[in-house]
Amino acid sequence: MKKAIYILLRGLFYTFAVFFCFVFIFSILAFVEHYLGWNIPFVNLYDNEGASYAKISLPFIDFKVEFIFSFLIVVGMWIGLLFYVIYFYMLKEFFRVFIEDEVFNLKSLKRLKTFLYINLIPIVFALGLTIFQIIKNGQFKFEEDQGIAIFHLLIAFLVYLYMDLLKKGQVIKQENDLTI
Repeated sequence: MKKAIYILLRGLFYTFAVFFCFVFIFSILAFVEHYLGWNIPFVNLYDNEGASYAKISLPFIDFKVEFIFSFLIVVGMWIGLLFYVIYFYMLKEFFRVFIEDEVFNLKSLKRLKTFLYINLIPIVFALGLTIFQIIKNGQFKFEEDQGIAIFHLLIAFLVYLYMDLLKKGQVIKQENDLTI
């Protein structure tokens, strides 16, 4: 079962990485179309209610990515997608710890620690967004970013517990190695 989860997460990582590359390349091509006036296949730029939008169509399947066409929004989208590419890679590595022959080693502990730190990034982002929201509007409104941060906080807590178990297991392993 653990091996199947690892293989599934590996596939999810590669799928998300290919999706990120596709969106990255075609959003750059959307900028090329906008500024140079070229007609790029699979990219459609249009205005709706005073805002510019871009729609990227995936070739061969009926899947479209649509977003507000502004430099800051596109860069924010790139950062978010790249974060989750890295996140799914680290999640894959997190589950790799449990299918290895030797679990109680420093490499496994380092993988768990890195995955813990990756899960803290959305929490810091949501905290900053909340502070900005309170300063700007004078009130707090629960957004989906805060919900995602709560989800990452729960994952970080579970990873911390796994790390603690791994540390204790490593100490017991070293003690047993010394007595032999």
